[in-house]
This record gives sequence, structure tokens and C-alpha cells, in this order.
Amino acid sequence: MRLQGKKAVITGGGSGIGKAIALRFAEQGAQVLIAARRSERLAETARLSPKIDWVSVDLTAPEGPQQLVQAAAEKLGGIDVLVNNSGIFLAETIEKTPDDLYDKLFAVNVKALYRMTQAALPVLRKSSAPAIVNIGSIVALAGLAQTTCYSATKGAVVQITKSLAVELGSEKIRVNCVCPGLIHTELTDQMMSDPDFAKMALPAYPLGRFGEVDDIAYACVYLASDEASWLTGVILPVDGGYTAC
Repeated sequence: MRLQGKKAVITGGGSGIGKAIALRFAEQGAQVLIAARRSERLAETARLSPKIDWVSVDLTAPEGPQQLVQAAAEKLGGIDVLVNNSGIFLAETIEKTPDDLYDKLFAVNVKALYRMTQAALPVLRKSSAPAIVNIGSIVALAGLAQTTCYSATKGAVVQITKSLAVELGSEKIRVNCVCPGLIHTELTDQMMSDPDFAKMALPAYPLGRFGEVDDIAYACVYLASDEASWLTGVILPVDGGYTAC
């Protein structure tokens, strides 16, 4: 198993992409701690594997990241892999994006990730093969209307990834980023199952389909594994060819 013996913390692990990452990590031998605010979704995911535990925490709260690190110490005994997956999405024009939504997106998508990484670093340094995997988005790499604010947050995630890869390379802490294309989740299924939407959007994907959560999860498994031991600072689009066009 590719992650045998590894201890992984996955934020936003109760649903969607985070849930899939947690299940695939557990399947590959990792002990996993998932975190988010909604305890019922976390518990549902944890029931699917004996290798998954959970803790409810608000990572935007000042004490949130340190609470998660402490929970990882108690439940896992350390951290080898941190997957910064928590995030929120907004589709809106720049003129209709008020300051409070702008601030919320940056608080969740950037500041919480930044502070979670800060909090986890002392523990990651104790690992023999530490790795951080950030979840970005293809809109950090290609322009898309009505995603200006969201794109800015994911662009920040991409640059945080690159800079940290350089900053932490001497300590052998690998930092990489997966940038998903449009993925089938509970939040997107209704939109993506609309024939008119599919007719409009699918031509942008050379492989002719939208993504599944496991497409992202398997990419994260690889980047977290020792097979990727010479990969850091990589921004990996998992997007069916969208950013190749």
C-alpha cells in the first residue's frame, strides 16, 4: 500500500473531494484525521473506514489550526501528510462581490490554509517523509468569468505552494498543489447533469468528460506517497486537458 504507516490530516474531509481523499488515503494504508466544522458529515465519512478519525474545528478561528494539530498529536501521534483541502466557492461578477464575501473567501481559502500550515510545521518536521498537498483550482491558471475573487484566492494558494516548496526544501518538506477542473460533487451535480450546461461546458475538456472526486484523490495519493519523493513545488492540473487548450 502506497501510504502504509503514514499519518495524514485532511481539512474539509467530510464531503466532496476531501471525503474522497480521506477514503483513498485510508485504502492505501494511512491513518487519517479529517477536520471541518460540520460534525455530522465528518462522522458519516469516518464510519466508512476504521482508519479514519475526525474532529470538528473552525480553521478560521484564531485557535482553530492549533486545535487541529493538537488533535492530530492525540489521535495519530503526529503528522506526515497535511492536505489543505478546505475551501468555499463563489461565482459572481466583481461588481456584485461585496467586501464581506471577499473577506470570507480569503479567510477560508487563503488565511486558514496559511495558518494551518504554520501550525503543522513543527510536527511535520518530526516526520521522516513530510508532505503538504494544497488544493487549488484551474481558475488559478486560466481566466474564467465571474470567478475573479475565487480565482484570486486559488492563485494565492498556487504561489504559497511554490514559495513554501523553496523555503522548506532544505528541510525535505515537500509542498505540492493539485488544481481540479470541474468535478462532480453534491454541490455541482445538479448543474453538471443539465444537458444544456454540459453542451456548453464539455467542449472545453479535451477528454470529453467532467471530473470525479477520485480523479483528485488519486493525484493526492501520489503526491503524498514516497513515489513522489523528488517532486516539490509542482502545480498539477487534474482537469481533463482544460488548461492545455
